[in-house]
Amino acid sequence: MPILPALAWRPRPLLRPWISLDSVRWAVALLLLLHGLHGLLRPADRAALATLLASHHVPMGHLLAWLTFLTQTFASLALLMRRWVLPAALAHALVLALGILWVHAPRWYVVGGASSPGHPGAEYSVLLLACLGTLAWVHRKATPSAASAAHGLEVIRITAALVVAAHPVHGFFDLAGLPAFGRFLESLGLPWGLATVWVILITQTLSSLLLVARRLPIPASLAHAAILAMGIWTVHAPDWFVVGPGENGMEFSLLLITCFLAPVLAAWPRRALLAEIRA
Repeated sequence: MPILPALAWRPRPLLRPWISLDSVRWAVALLLLLHGLHGLLRPADRAALATLLASHHVPMGHLLAWLTFLTQTFASLALLMRRWVLPAALAHALVLALGILWVHAPRWYVVGGASSPGHPGAEYSVLLLACLGTLAWVHRKATPSAASAAHGLEVIRITAALVVAAHPVHGFFDLAGLPAFGRFLESLGLPWGLATVWVILITQTLSSLLLVARRLPIPASLAHAAILAMGIWTVHAPDWFVVGPGENGMEFSLLLITCFLAPVLAAWPRRALLAEIRA
């Protein structure tokens, strides 16, 4: 009996690359639009950005704060409408790169417990940059090809796998902190907290290795998405939506889930799978 297409050892040709790449484009655009609108509507955000710019000896901080949030807003709208994708992606990338340089990188890399209190690390911005860079590369020509969209999804999937891999690696080097995480899971009603932590670490590691090696991409992607969804339920949902100073919301996890499920959507051979199940 043939192996189910969903469990194919090697990646199959992507059947719907544009639909999947568009889902990443929409996710990135909506997440960054939220930040742009939030900055335009809240004077405190603009003042904080102006103070940051002044600390780096950048003149006209308040004007540049307005321009930054306006750029994020209009570039996000352009991405949503699939207009001027290349300049919009590059504009977002510039803002994010400066944010990494001036805010995230000095604090650490990981968003969450491994970063300095109140200062998220750079990994969310790194993933956004990878998505934006892929969109810019795919749309560098007036008429992008389906082959370039498929290659772009491959880059996004592998980048997301590498981003997630930092978390179990950190757990393996911080064994003293694992029992506390296990007790936290038990406080939520989950049995065998420490054993569950080890299952999560091993699953994330193996899934990332499989994705980088381009093996069993669909099961590995679904495993990552399931763990991230559990993290949203247990950790991020109570902390609001945004990742930022003092916030550990769910937007980073939502983008990761999109990056893992988008290639699955493109590759999942629904008709062939149903035919084999019926047979």
